Amino acid sequence: MLPASSRLFKESDFKRLALKGRFTFGVLFNLKVLRNPEEVSCFGVVISAKVSKKATVRNLIKRRKTDAIRLMLPELKIGFDAMLIVKKEAIGMNYKAIEAEIRKVFKKAGLFI
Repeated sequence: MLPASSRLFKESDFKRLALKGRFTFGVLFNLKVLRNPEEVSCFGVVISAKVSKKATVRNLIKRRKTDAIRLMLPELKIGFDAMLIVKKEAIGMNYKAIEAEIRKVFKKAGLFI
């Protein structure tokens, strides 16, 4: 689980990212990134009921993504807000595939040090 200081909680933060963030596209999910004035990067995972009707499936995908991000935190730049928007293709993917895709999209967005 991500530490509380690295998580997006407020609906207003998600709306701000959705409106002003720049898109980066991936195979399993899309990424919206926006600079923030703080000394920490914050992340949120959005997964719609359209991806899967079962909450257990959605929660599993969300847990895998947040855990992969948690392990990458020391390698990431600070001062960014990022929102991962999950696609249907993520259903049934194992942890290694999810982690590799997150690395690829974060690198594409320029979030690594």
